[in-house]
Amino acid sequence: MLNDSHKKQEARFFDQLTHDASKTKLYDRLNDLGFQEAFISYFESLLGDLCGQQVLEYGCGNYGDLSLKLARAGARVTAADLSGESVRSTYRILKANGLLKQVAPLKMDCEVLCFADASFDLVVGRAILHHLRLEVALPEIRRVLKPGGWALFIEPMGTNPCLNLYRRLTPHSRTEDEHPLTSSDFKML
Repeated sequence: MLNDSHKKQEARFFDQLTHDASKTKLYDRLNDLGFQEAFISYFESLLGDLCGQQVLEYGCGNYGDLSLKLARAGARVTAADLSGESVRSTYRILKANGLLKQVAPLKMDCEVLCFADASFDLVVGRAILHHLRLEVALPEIRRVLKPGGWALFIEPMGTNPCLNLYRRLTPHSRTEDEHPLTSSDFKML
């Protein structure tokens, strides 16, 4: 069960990861091979028309690329993450692209969202749910979605042998409590 000390550990880990390019070297090399392109492309194709939509990027991380794409597609985006360094990195990327009027990067615990009920048309995230207690996070996502709103996530799967090999080869590239989603997680979803 995640607690405040775990959340502080997660924040410290991702703050450090933002500063330590060597920890992402293997991840970046794998990305360069294009393994994820089909999944990301399909994920983005499901987003549909975002013009004027209120979108929460749930766990924005330090790349800012999804917030960029959402804003460029006409969405009003709130990008939330537990890591202050990740939020600052996302802020810098958005500022460099002139999109701060459309995107609000915020440091926030995704299990305790500070938004009113029914605030967003869409909640999106990439590789975030497996860091959280689903029994806490899912009701929060539902709470902030407007009636008829929807959530879309892309997550690592615990049944994927390539992912499991990668995880064995890179034990220091993640926090100890995170886990790829399993069949029991999908039953909860």
